[in-house]
Amino acid sequence: MTLGSKDVYGKTVISDLHFTNDKDEVVLIGALCTVDFSNNIVTTAMQNGKGTVKELISTDDLGISIGGHIMSDWVADLYPYDNVSTFYALFRQGVAFKVSSKYLNMFGITQVVVKSMSFPQEGSYSNTQKFSLDLLSDQDVELVVTENAV
Repeated sequence: MTLGSKDVYGKTVISDLHFTNDKDEVVLIGALCTVDFSNNIVTTAMQNGKGTVKELISTDDLGISIGGHIMSDWVADLYPYDNVSTFYALFRQGVAFKVSSKYLNMFGITQVVVKSMSFPQEGSYSNTQKFSLDLLSDQDVELVVTENAV
């Protein structure tokens, strides 16, 4: 098994994340991911009985949570203003991103959209900014319109 890239401390990470769209690319090294799966199920209570009847309606999109840190470019006490601004602007575009990651690709995730992101302030380090992204798996859908013969 080939592992991913090395982080800023030289430690090998399991899988880096490559996000691309038509004009931009960002690589996250050492960020941690969580993949969530759920079904849409309708439950109907049984009359004079115990329990419910369950009906699987569909599967939801996969939810992906990613967390990590944005660091300044090797300046120990400088907050990464430019890096955070660039990161924020990139993921705020409202477009789908292709994603390349051994971990996410294992679940069939090759494209995502951003649901939300956060940048909580922390007082422990002046040269990093913690971030989290909540994403949904996405796929291109081709709609075919046909005319009905009357």
